[in-house]
Amino acid sequence: LQVPGHVQLRFQEADNIPQVAKRKWAIGNVDIDMRRNYGDTLRNTVKVRHLAVNYNGRRPPIRVGTILRNMRLMPGQPYSYLGHQESANRLSSTGLFSLVDFNFTPRDTTGACDTLDLRLNLLFDKPYDFYIQGNITGKTNNRIGPGVTVGLTKRNAFRGGERISFDIFGSYEWQTGMGNQGGRLLNSYEIGTKLAFDFPRFIFPGIHRRRLRFPSSTTFALDADWRNRSGFFNMVNMGISATYKWQRRASQHHELTLLSLEYDKMLSTTTQFDSIMQANPALHVSMRDQFVPSFSYTYTYASSPRHRNPVWLQFSLKEAGNITSAIYAACSQPFGKQDKNLFGNPFAQYVKATAEYHETIRLGSSPLKLAGRLFAGAIYSYGNSLRAPYADQFYVGGANSVRGFTVRTIGPGRYKSPDSKYAYIDQTGDVKLEANLELRAPIFGDLGAAVFLDAGNVWLLRDDPARPGSKFTLNNLREFAVGTGLGIRYDLSFLVLRFDVGVALHAPYETGKSGW
Repeated sequence: LQVPGHVQLRFQEADNIPQVAKRKWAIGNVDIDMRRNYGDTLRNTVKVRHLAVNYNGRRPPIRVGTILRNMRLMPGQPYSYLGHQESANRLSSTGLFSLVDFNFTPRDTTGACDTLDLRLNLLFDKPYDFYIQGNITGKTNNRIGPGVTVGLTKRNAFRGGERISFDIFGSYEWQTGMGNQGGRLLNSYEIGTKLAFDFPRFIFPGIHRRRLRFPSSTTFALDADWRNRSGFFNMVNMGISATYKWQRRASQHHELTLLSLEYDKMLSTTTQFDSIMQANPALHVSMRDQFVPSFSYTYTYASSPRHRNPVWLQFSLKEAGNITSAIYAACSQPFGKQDKNLFGNPFAQYVKATAEYHETIRLGSSPLKLAGRLFAGAIYSYGNSLRAPYADQFYVGGANSVRGFTVRTIGPGRYKSPDSKYAYIDQTGDVKLEANLELRAPIFGDLGAAVFLDAGNVWLLRDDPARPGSKFTLNNLREFAVGTGLGIRYDLSFLVLRFDVGVALHAPYETGKSGW
């Protein structure tokens, strides 16, 4: 009663606690047993002072340093329960072992003993993973078809916890209904591959030799994709990237893509596709042959799930073409000159920034929760290009946006695209503002209900005569699409199944009606 809304607790030791339970222990000898099969007899040993590694074969299956980087219990250090749990979790999360077992034994039975010897049992998982994934996709443009991915992963590829994965994927679609002109069954297809090298540490000159005391990883990836869209285009895309991830605190995650190179090349186009590009100059610029050298950084904060009002926050920054343009400028090429080429293609030049905030608030002592989301993003193209690649532009509408409107049917600004089956390609922008609010209530068990309100739109940073009313100004911030609706949720812990019905309340474009 001293502090309203709080309970004061006082702890004191019980009288019957044995003295051995109060004793401070230190880690003594550490033995690490490495087995590929349960029950193997280990015949070889490598000893370094108070550390011993037992294994079979000519050398340990994994470098000892890889194990020690994940250990928080070392010879001579005090025993820590938190260090014990963190060591077990980090070793298990590597994905290399099917068993991680810590056994602690007092060195002797005397009353003065304060040393615990540790035996760490590690049982390696199978070295290879082979998987096949299949899916069938149906789209609202009357296209349907299957897809398949075949992959192979090699664990502990270089005896340092590394992982190599190789995927081959493919899909095809055929047109159904009125869109199937000419009776062709196989209309569109896609074939691609990806090769990735994952290292559980930083791989960078001067960094990877340091013993960083926080989780980190490096991923090098190469990918290629060949797409044929029947009646439109035949295109190839290739890319290479180097991505670094690290986590100094449990609630904060950093991701840095230090290098990303994407190469897009149109192999062929149809007359129909060319006519669409001529009618949409902005789309033509964003889908042309281009080379995209980029750099990006993402910071994510997530409060503990046990927090009464959990918060999730993410900032992202991406830039493309600036270093390349600076090199051209050093070679006496004007910085603002457009359509400078790299490997035969113009390279994109832009800066993109996004911020997203989520919070769930428990309403008093009731089971009701209020969940809110805010999103803001902007992309500015300059120098060598005045339009960002189509895939990087913003859009609103759909199941994860303003749910009262179909995906890509809002904006930019108060512009309304003419009714046609290609209308959605005009509905992208350089600036995006979006907000969602949900009132959630449990029904029974893991089933819940929600009432939601959504608002958002996209705008352009430059005037576009083909899309009047689309430029972003402070005066047109009221040009939001607003929708509401009802939904049900089923929480499977690892996945939430959601079914929503959205209704439009307000459109930013002229509808022939006043108000809402």
